[in-house]
Amino acid sequence: QVLNLVPKEADGESFEDSLARVCRCLRGGNTTDDADSDSDLEVVADFFPVSLRCPNSGSRIRTAGRFKPCAHMGSFDLQTFVELNQRSRKWQCPTCLK
Repeated sequence: QVLNLVPKEADGESFEDSLARVCRCLRGGNTTDDADSDSDLEVVADFFPVSLRCPNSGSRIRTAGRFKPCAHMGSFDLQTFVELNQRSRKWQCPTCLK
């Protein structure tokens, strides 16, 4: 039942929304462009590593999952997450515990 609630790829986040979310994550969250902020400062990195291993199982992620309110780039294997949480009913992000 839980897997049926997950939006299909065509109904999911648009490319533009995904790009904006990634930019927010790299900047460290939501910022506003006002005179008192450091919005003119940028950190440029040569690369940003993202693990392809599930934090729950340690195996390679087959279907990546991430909660909408999470402000990080990490993801987990959706099938493993659902199987583990069927019993515990915690339904928390394994990365940030939100």
